[in-house]
Amino acid sequence: LDILALVRSLEIEVLFVSDKDEKDGRAELLSDGKWRIKVVKEGEYKKLRNRFTMAHELAHIFLFKKFKWSGVSREQREYRLCERICDNFASRLLVPDDAIATLKATSPRDLLDAMFSLAHVLGVSLEVIARRVSERLTNVAVFKGHSTTNTKKNEVIRIVWGANSIPQLRINPHAHIAEQEDVGKLAFTFLRSCRTRVVYSDVENPNLFAHFRLTTTGDILGALVARPQLQ
Repeated sequence: LDILALVRSLEIEVLFVSDKDEKDGRAELLSDGKWRIKVVKEGEYKKLRNRFTMAHELAHIFLFKKFKWSGVSREQREYRLCERICDNFASRLLVPDDAIATLKATSPRDLLDAMFSLAHVLGVSLEVIARRVSERLTNVAVFKGHSTTNTKKNEVIRIVWGANSIPQLRINPHAHIAEQEDVGKLAFTFLRSCRTRVVYSDVENPNLFAHFRLTTTGDILGALVARPQLQ
């Protein structure tokens, strides 16, 4: 999908800026009644992020035009709801149902490989693909995290982003995975093997089959499939 062409076809101006004070971008209603989306362009990662930002801000414009709702409120709950709706719109626009219809949880490794390929083809981040996959497939989870210590000085994995459809797992952004947890035991087994130069591994327990990879930045990528889901 050429999201830039789509936005411009709706007579919405897109302005690319190099403003480090802006996080990603925003939609602006101009004095002449037209709309403009400001997008921050910085680095290779931003190319993928910018596509999502344009789709996300387009959702904000639609919400305001239809319902006069911007999500700006003193209530954090309302703001988060609006952001979640716009994120869902952007994800579904950039990753339509037919694009993920053939994905199957044959194994965590195969699933992660397929997700990487699809992210490249569609021009989105792995996080966006993971969100859509967790909507379609039951009993799967994908996350990115890094090793750190908590307030009790225990080593944990801090989740950067995660998408999860396994009911018994807690894979939420900014959550911590402790070693005594089901996923933690698997992840820390992998991390310790990384100290002997292993950069990816398949590990399992009676409930989960998992594939972990160590990124070039030292983060950990994990794909998990609950055993009954394996096809």
